[in-house]
Amino acid sequence: MAQNVIWLYNHMRKSKMIIWAHNGHISKGERCGFAKIICEEAMGNFLKKEYGDDYLPVGFVFNQGCFNAFSKEKVFRTFCVDEAPSGTSPYLLSRSQSDNCFIDFNQIKDTRFVKEFLMKPLKNQSVGTYFVAKDRFGKIKLKDKYEALIFVDKSTKPVYLE
Repeated sequence: MAQNVIWLYNHMRKSKMIIWAHNGHISKGERCGFAKIICEEAMGNFLKKEYGDDYLPVGFVFNQGCFNAFSKEKVFRTFCVDEAPSGTSPYLLSRSQSDNCFIDFNQIKDTRFVKEFLMKPLKNQSVGTYFVAKDRFGKIKLKDKYEALIFVDKSTKPVYLE
């Protein structure tokens, strides 16, 4: 994946680009697959090495709502989840003053928020191509994986265009 992005970037006259992918793919560091059986370096880690501060991985988190994914039976369908459990990153963000927000980690001073939210291992969502309810959350340090975070309180399933 990283090689494809690098090739596109170089062949598009090095213009700015946005890569929209699963949080695990765009994150810095190691990425563990389904049920953490296989762990490998994430695409985002390769891109961070290649582009340094010019690569800004932005994670996406939602508190509750609907989305489409494959079930463990390999059926593509709509899933709906209730409010995230107490102590998870989406739950904590849902208690903020905004239903939707963008948090640039590099603009936040070293505060209690950084120590207790960004640098503390918290359960964060791991919803991707497949969704298994019991594997919805995995512990990560947000600042170790992303440069920023988009939070949406309520997700709605996609509406397909014809």
